[in-house]
Amino acid sequence: MKILVIEPGSTAMAVAASEADNRSARELSSNLEANLRRLLTPPSGRLSGHLEVRTLTHVPHYTVIASDPSATQGKIIMRIATFQADHWQRPTFAVTRQHDSNWYEFFKTQFDKKWESATPYGSLP
Repeated sequence: MKILVIEPGSTAMAVAASEADNRSARELSSNLEANLRRLLTPPSGRLSGHLEVRTLTHVPHYTVIASDPSATQGKIIMRIATFQADHWQRPTFAVTRQHDSNWYEFFKTQFDKKWESATPYGSLP
């Protein structure tokens, strides 16, 4: 699993806060750091898969949620960024490799490029 987020405490967090509805950069950074600590704390018991977290120093214009991105049945959900609107009002759409191959490959490549340019933050085996 790959998770790509804004670097806590970065100037991008201040930009994100100015675009958010009633949130300060300090609050957003603090919440993100706490969530990343929880996410990267090894659970007790057996672990399967691999988790990687990387950070960006800019605010992405969209959120990508990809399911089986390398598989034939892959699906990508896109959530477009908004300005001072409720998070759940963000325009959202999905593309699949089977039905929207050109757009699917475009958005997958965009995520891959952002991933490669991001800074490693932490991982679990």
